[in-house]
Amino acid sequence: KVYRLDAFLKRYKDFRCNPRISSDTIIALLILGIASRIKSFYQLERMGMNGELAKAIRGEKPSADTIAYWMVNGNAEELKDCNARIINKARYNKVFQKGTIRRWTVCGIDGTETYSTKTPCEGALGWSIRRYPGRKDEYYEKAVALSYVGDGPHLLLGMERVRPGEGEFTAAIRLLKEAAKRNNSYSDIICADALYAAAPFINEVLEQHKHVVIKVKQEDRILVKDMDGLVANREPGVILHGVTPKGEKGKDGHGVNYNLKIWDEENFTSWDGVKSPLRCLKVEETRVTTCRGEITGETVTECHIVTTVPKAIMEADIVWQIMHRR
Repeated sequence: KVYRLDAFLKRYKDFRCNPRISSDTIIALLILGIASRIKSFYQLERMGMNGELAKAIRGEKPSADTIAYWMVNGNAEELKDCNARIINKARYNKVFQKGTIRRWTVCGIDGTETYSTKTPCEGALGWSIRRYPGRKDEYYEKAVALSYVGDGPHLLLGMERVRPGEGEFTAAIRLLKEAAKRNNSYSDIICADALYAAAPFINEVLEQHKHVVIKVKQEDRILVKDMDGLVANREPGVILHGVTPKGEKGKDGHGVNYNLKIWDEENFTSWDGVKSPLRCLKVEETRVTTCRGEITGETVTECHIVTTVPKAIMEADIVWQIMHRR
């Protein structure tokens, strides 16, 4: 009643000629399959033939080939518009009134795999190849997805194919432009992993008047070297014991907690091409696993996080939470 998905299903038209099974039936079946974690179209087909879907989906059930044919001839732009209306309605209804992480509305962007096949067709040209010794190569298509992270609902803002010959961050920039066009104020912060640590990506986020939080792994970066040199003989500015990425105190005696040491400096201008001074956090975290009161494992890792959020408006441990929950 709120998001009017039923009205959209009745209105939506694909590009098939004289279809026997309507789009709303197929979309409803796919939503049911995703919610039920059905593994394949063929399993959905068998469930329809066996009568398992009789109460959920009325009328004739589509075959696996019919679902695939519908997807090939689907109206992707209309589906994207529907998704954008859901995002806008959620924001208008103040679903994210308290943000998703400590009153900040945070989106994460990352790469994923959508389709794979061991029998490539013409449409699979340019796909990535995964080679297995003694077995057939697997061809898979890569995409970049943007969604809310932190407190739910984890709505998906969009996906973009990684085109042949380009990198993930190029597709990510295209996705950010598309997201801004459909929902201008969709987020406060974009967080990403080290793959997106490039000036064009950071500048695109800045041009949308948003902040960025990126994990940096390249130890040879001048900014990382500057940070390490600056804090080499200093005590960490933040020391926390027994915390979790959700910002709460961990359970005593059971589960996973973190001990943190964070060095935090800002106003770095040594990242060539970035249009804004950057803040850098050096984080040493100890992951402590306990079971029935006994420590069963401790793992110490060190990383650097770069962000455009100033110290004055965000504490260092919140930056760490955002990166962890991505």
